[in-house]
Amino acid sequence: MAEGQERSGLEEILEEGEPVFWRASPEKGSFIQSNWVLHALGLALLLLSLGFLLACISALGKGRFAEALIFFLMFLPWAVASLYLGYGRGHIFSRIARNSQYILTDRRIIIRTRLFRTRLIVAQLDLIGSVKTREIKVGRSGSIGEVIIRVGSQGLRITKGKGASRNEISNEPLRGGFRDLVLFGVRSPEEIASMLNAAANAARQRPVRATERPP
Repeated sequence: MAEGQERSGLEEILEEGEPVFWRASPEKGSFIQSNWVLHALGLALLLLSLGFLLACISALGKGRFAEALIFFLMFLPWAVASLYLGYGRGHIFSRIARNSQYILTDRRIIIRTRLFRTRLIVAQLDLIGSVKTREIKVGRSGSIGEVIIRVGSQGLRITKGKGASRNEISNEPLRGGFRDLVLFGVRSPEEIASMLNAAANAARQRPVRATERPP
């Protein structure tokens, strides 16, 4: 199944008459804003690795092969670290953001994300313990940040791999008390958090139907 088909097919999970209050995908630019220190560190490590590379080339030119080998072995780990911090993490985030989607209804928050395989998370609103936010970027177009949702494990279902690609919700309960779900790259996180809290309060007051109870 193509990635675009997976994302557009997320509505198949919704029950008949289940209203959608909010639907979004992560803002890719938020990663650079929140990790500028790591990018700066990656640049510093790149300069350091280039210094070792130049020392290696200089040693080779003078016929000092053992010394050149030492400089080359020092160059490799710093070069790999700089590439990961400066490019690799951003590439991973962009891929996740491109293949992620959030849906909030009157009874559930549904999250689909994918790096190498699809992960589908469905959480019941009436079992949300708390909702917090963390702003990353504030500009003319509005704020971007993270929404951290603490959910009771008994109301949380996580499906991975092919089952998630087919929109199958796991029947296997999770152990433990509460787990945190992070919605990253969210535009206007405070507004979304307020919406989540309001929907969660309404869900707690509404009678639970049999189809909404965890298996």
